[in-house]
Amino acid sequence: MYVHPAGEQRQIRCNSFHLVTLKRFVPPHHLLQALLATARFGSMARAATHLDLTASAVSKQVLELENLLGVALFERIRKQLRLTPAGQRYVARIEPLISELEEATKSVVVGAAQGMTLGISSVPSFGDKHVVPHLREFSERHPDIELRFVPYVRSYDFSVPELDCAIRFGEGSWPGARAHYLAGSHNVVIAPSKRAHGSPPLAKPADVLHYPLLRHLSVPNAWRDWCRVHGVDDAKSLSGPCLDMCSTIVQAVASGMGLGLLPACIVQQDLDAGVVHSPLPVWRIMPWGYYLCYPEEKAGLPALVAFRDWLLERCGALEPDAGSRPLHSTGN
Repeated sequence: MYVHPAGEQRQIRCNSFHLVTLKRFVPPHHLLQALLATARFGSMARAATHLDLTASAVSKQVLELENLLGVALFERIRKQLRLTPAGQRYVARIEPLISELEEATKSVVVGAAQGMTLGISSVPSFGDKHVVPHLREFSERHPDIELRFVPYVRSYDFSVPELDCAIRFGEGSWPGARAHYLAGSHNVVIAPSKRAHGSPPLAKPADVLHYPLLRHLSVPNAWRDWCRVHGVDDAKSLSGPCLDMCSTIVQAVASGMGLGLLPACIVQQDLDAGVVHSPLPVWRIMPWGYYLCYPEEKAGLPALVAFRDWLLERCGALEPDAGSRPLHSTGN
């Protein structure tokens, strides 16, 4: 006879299964949880609170496990509940296994959820022009995928759990991330649609130096690079104000503040609408552009693969050589 921790006298006996069967036997998970919680807290009442059960329910589950195993797992010594030597050995073996099982289960659940939900961040200039206006097309093609936009200020931090990919502007190489070129390397000079009376003409590259040259905060040396490529003395190429958004530069140019140098894919709608115009028949492929980036470990997410393929397909028509641009991939 054995005195159960709950105070009941019960006879522990092994259920009628053979030793061969025992090798394949795994007790129900809820019984193991009751054992681990009781061992952890040293009290069935506290274990019951942790498991959101009654103390009586925990007691019955522990007793059921003991009956299944045919082994006493707890003993009460001086009103204290302690594991028996057999109980200590059993807990030591199953505790890491249960933890591993729970982690594996969480991983599968989270992975499945992430596979159908995609966290995106995009530089506003590109997102507003070439992503958001076409999201209905993506949703119709992939109705099972939910897109969630993360503020762009967090787009360089892939440790943020909700961020899976980002559309960034740069030269295409970021530590630990794959980067697919989208568009943006084709740059054009933009000027006000109507030239003010008495303003200098814009017939050749050197004429840009007669105007303030508006710069973008992300690429403050763009005008200097453009001038050097076109054989222009760039002494005045950094003389204009530095602004933080492409749309702001377009508005500033339209109001007569100076000239802008921006990606053609961003200003084409404004050129077509006559908001600004491109006075020079020259453009330049610059060493930067817009890229879809994501960490290596998320490359196989079904939602990311679907979004990447769709976006590359859409961006293929933005520039004549977009498809020939290389894929950049760097590790930590």
